[in-house]
Amino acid sequence: LVLEPRRPVCRIRRDTRFSRDQTMFKRATWFVFQRSKGMVHPVWFFEFTPDFHRYGCGYYSPPPRVMERVRELVLAGDRRWREAEKALESLSGFSLEGEKYKRPRFPDAPEGKRDWLERRSVTAMHTSKDKKRLFSARLPAVLAESFTRLAPVYSFLIHAHESAGTVAE
Repeated sequence: LVLEPRRPVCRIRRDTRFSRDQTMFKRATWFVFQRSKGMVHPVWFFEFTPDFHRYGCGYYSPPPRVMERVRELVLAGDRRWREAEKALESLSGFSLEGEKYKRPRFPDAPEGKRDWLERRSVTAMHTSKDKKRLFSARLPAVLAESFTRLAPVYSFLIHAHESAGTVAE
């Protein structure tokens, strides 16, 4: 994982040169742990705004062939996917997120699989408005425990990424 602070942390100042919105600062900031430069691989992330914070793992913008491979593995009932699904279900407050297709592509698939199949991207995410937790000294331990328990989701996404012919550097 790339751990250089200058790479995985977003800048707080916005580039307003070509934007109608001249607001100087972003409302959200985040950091990611990723395998290499760019966000085509699955990442671990933490984001906060004035209104909420969220964290988890998944894709920002996966290549279409990777999402097709995710769907193939889910439909086949792949062992890694079953472990990822079990891990996600065991974590309180986490949900599968990501842009969904406008029209169902797998209407006959079982409900548990459909949530994975009907998305353009997948992210296992916890969102909270609890500011006490955000500023708590316990936050690093909460993140470490959550990320550890989410490891099967990340492993499944890396497997899908690599088996799609997209090398996760």
